[in-house]
Amino acid sequence: MLRATPLLLAPLLASAASAQTTVQGTVTDEAGEPLPGATVLVEGTATGDATDLDGRYEFVASQEGEAVLVASFV
Repeated sequence: MLRATPLLLAPLLASAASAQTTVQGTVTDEAGEPLPGATVLVEGTATGDATDLDGRYEFVASQEGEAVLVASFV
């Protein structure tokens, strides 16, 4: 059974030379199963992606420095 839980908090690092960074990863549940259709956003922005059937996401972020990624799944 899948439960809605806090899924992901991760740093987003951008290099000083480039203000754009490709962010990618996989969202899984507590058992390690992928969560298709989860939403992953840079906290406080609309920048992000929805996960594919394998729980994977990838997007380009233009924020410099560290940021928090927030994943949600209904």
